[in-house]
Amino acid sequence: MKFYFLGTCAGTKPISGWHHQSFAMEVGQAVYWFDAGECSSYTAHIMGLNLLQVKTVFISHTHFDHVGGLANLFWNMKKLKGKSIGAFDKVNLFIPNRDAWKGIKTLLEADRRNFSEYIPVEPFDVHDGIIFSDENILVEAIHTEHLGKPENGEWKSFSYKIKCEGRTIIYTGDIGLANVDDLDRIVCDCDLLLVETGHHPYTEVLDALEGKNIGMIAFTHHGEAIRKNPLQACYHAQVKYDRKAIICMDGTTLTI
Repeated sequence: MKFYFLGTCAGTKPISGWHHQSFAMEVGQAVYWFDAGECSSYTAHIMGLNLLQVKTVFISHTHFDHVGGLANLFWNMKKLKGKSIGAFDKVNLFIPNRDAWKGIKTLLEADRRNFSEYIPVEPFDVHDGIIFSDENILVEAIHTEHLGKPENGEWKSFSYKIKCEGRTIIYTGDIGLANVDDLDRIVCDCDLLLVETGHHPYTEVLDALEGKNIGMIAFTHHGEAIRKNPLQACYHAQVKYDRKAIICMDGTTLTI
């Protein structure tokens, strides 16, 4: 499987060379998309990823730094090949807030009323537990407290645990703002952990991961500390914490 990091910055003002959070996972002839920050589909196309092979999109939560490029993803798919979307009859969209999708769909249909005929999108709600499986991957959603505890019990922010080719990958999404307690509940033994550093110092994140059996840590959704000196953060993780770690940047690829 191959990972394409399309945007690796936390929500912030525009910064040269850094775009908002998004990555794609290529397995065989299918592409699985996780979050869709600004310019993510542009970056993917420039990197050589076939947008017409996008099968399923998973959104962690609907803050704009995670969905700002979602409409443009579907629009670019339409532009690339007209009415044909390649190997799949539809694109699955797992999105924690269906109202956000209604707004994005309205925007797309304002551009072309019959847009859904070009790019059929089937939306699904997100809940704790297994939400998707096919011949390539199995995806389990685990809520985070990034948006607080809901009064109605309907969580709106999630991490994703992915099983693929005998490996386990965990993408934390955005975790709770008050502390890093979400990590203890979300992170288990895994081959690759994609963990955000936009809301907590990376040293605090690494402390919270002590004792966890993690093959590799990939830092993403960066705040200012890592943006200013990514090499120092990677060295710190590898030397002080004895962790195999990489700092994801826009355009990074990783094959496992």
